[in-house]
Amino acid sequence: MSPDAVILNPRASPRVPARCQVRVRQRLWRWSAETADLGPGGCQLVSGRRVAPGRSLRVTLALPALRVEVRTAARVVWSRPSAPGRLGLAFEGTPSHRAWFQALAVADPAVSAAARRTPDRLPLAARVYLGAPPPSALGFTPDELAVLRRVGSGVRVGGLLASLGGAPSERTVGALFGLVTRRLLVLEAAGSPGPEPWRAALAAAEAAAGVPPLARPSTAQRLFDEGMEHLAAGRTALALRRFEEARAHAPADREIAAMAARLARWS
Repeated sequence: MSPDAVILNPRASPRVPARCQVRVRQRLWRWSAETADLGPGGCQLVSGRRVAPGRSLRVTLALPALRVEVRTAARVVWSRPSAPGRLGLAFEGTPSHRAWFQALAVADPAVSAAARRTPDRLPLAARVYLGAPPPSALGFTPDELAVLRRVGSGVRVGGLLASLGGAPSERTVGALFGLVTRRLLVLEAAGSPGPEPWRAALAAAEAAAGVPPLARPSTAQRLFDEGMEHLAAGRTALALRRFEEARAHAPADREIAAMAARLARWS
């Protein structure tokens, strides 16, 4: 891995964690929802109503900081029915119609700060750590959980993505950047409380999302983390050895077995 290698943020425009009330209309149906994140190009809605990807909507965003409402057409890009249900929307206005987001960033210091810390790229050699867990762990997407559960005490971005298997999908990379933007992943060890405060939060989030929790002995976790470090540094032989040692301590752990099998094919 080149020391200068980077991975780019797949979002063409920033998204910031911002909650605002939204009125949604689809033909004859109308309902209320709330944003989980928001940007000039789209938003993520927390909504109990299922809408198929590709459908067109009309949305009205209430922006108290601006004392205005923004009305725009939107298209459903993705839909996740698991509670709480979520919709990923892409706004369909022209860039000139999105000046409201710049005005919002000026009027709301929290939005401005979040937009500034949204990176457009991350070095693969950079190390990420768990930030402070949120008050409520509900609402994580499966992609976000897949990233969070692999960070442990800190891991290089390259090793983290490699542990997810194959070329990282746009959704996985988007989840990584979204977690960094929300400060749930941080780039400084001093800003991390470590993995212990996350254990209960991740268990609750995994249960809510229907994701099987990791039940991994501490020795297996330590060896797995060491394997990830070797993998991120390009030491595949040492990484394979650590994963095989970890598998001996947790023979039923599918993630460890998959990593060992994947590296064995490369060796």
